[in-house]
Amino acid sequence: MKNYTMVQVYQAQAQQPTTTKIRIKIPKKYSQQPVIQQLAADHNVKINILAALLFSHGDLDGWFDLELRGNSQKIKSALRHLEQLGVEVWKL
Repeated sequence: MKNYTMVQVYQAQAQQPTTTKIRIKIPKKYSQQPVIQQLAADHNVKINILAALLFSHGDLDGWFDLELRGNSQKIKSALRHLEQLGVEVWKL
């Protein structure tokens, strides 16, 4: 039987697929930008939109309930990116 170091175990766990459900509030200043699509493309996570509250003229913030699927490192990276944009994030 092969022995693994703690680092190897951690790295293997970080590569395991996982799912995280979040609620986000996207500021109105991003109403004409593909924030969710860019998040999926740039961080290699799959995103399922569970619910959304949007307004037609983009004059209010948009709310989304999302399910993010990918490995834990990529999901953490995606969440950090949202926070850097000023998007509020809540775990569901």
